[in-house]
Amino acid sequence: MATRAGLGYVSPPNPNANTCILNKADTGSPASHRYFLARRTVCEMLRDRGCVIDDSELTRSLSEFRSVFGDQPDPETLRICAPLVSKPFKKG
Repeated sequence: MATRAGLGYVSPPNPNANTCILNKADTGSPASHRYFLARRTVCEMLRDRGCVIDDSELTRSLSEFRSVFGDQPDPETLRICAPLVSKPFKKG
């Protein structure tokens, strides 16, 4: 195995051995991936706090997210309005 000078890179024994990971590489924009992760996290937090969040919001894949919101999503289209499951009781 060959090592590149000082980088700690070890080349694979077969030059074509690392191509399988390229097939799984995300080719969309990094911004849409960040929005996807942020939206899913916000939906999980809202559900944990008693809001009604549809299961499809939590199970949506990145490719489905991009088909709905595009590769360069507009933050205005990502708004979430979620009602509470029941009326909160007053503390006091």
